Amino acid sequence: ANALVRNLAGALNRAGIQVLLVSDREEDLAAARRDGLVAYPASFLDRRSLEELDLAGIGHMVALSSNDERNLLAILQWEEFFGKSHVYHPLHDDRATSSASTYRLSGRLLGHPPLPYDTLRARYLEGGRAASIEIYRAQALPLPAEGFPPLAWPVFVVGPGAHLTVVTNRTLELHPGQTLIALVCDEPVASAP
Repeated sequence: ANALVRNLAGALNRAGIQVLLVSDREEDLAAARRDGLVAYPASFLDRRSLEELDLAGIGHMVALSSNDERNLLAILQWEEFFGKSHVYHPLHDDRATSSASTYRLSGRLLGHPPLPYDTLRARYLEGGRAASIEIYRAQALPLPAEGFPPLAWPVFVVGPGAHLTVVTNRTLELHPGQTLIALVCDEPVASAP
């Protein structure tokens, strides 16, 4: 539940999506609660401690930590519960772990285009923030430059009735009445691809 995760979770929460953050770091939990988010003290790797959670209304799991191995283990642990098509992770940094082939077979890549966590974090630290962008005309991702902030990284789409779609590397049709939640930067980040 680091600052990047809390920022994205807050945007989802404001859009009417039920969000549950899990962390084993007390300072992240306290910050999440200060931000008005529901946070649970545990590791997503410890299924026994999480079995007592009420996950009603939670239909997706996003493993978004700085540790690729930890993300992979969380995905493998929870893909049976949520379904393989409802667990997501950032693009894997092949240099970081020896489990690259397993990683590609687990869960779905988050965002369009998928980016490594370090790039997302760099964008956040350089001033990138989750923005809610109202959709007024039908269009497809990837986003056209016209009408969207520069360097917008689409992550979620919230439709009528708080219907959540997690953006992946597949083409996605956007429709009027939906809200696109994207990490938006004003300027390019040196470490961004």
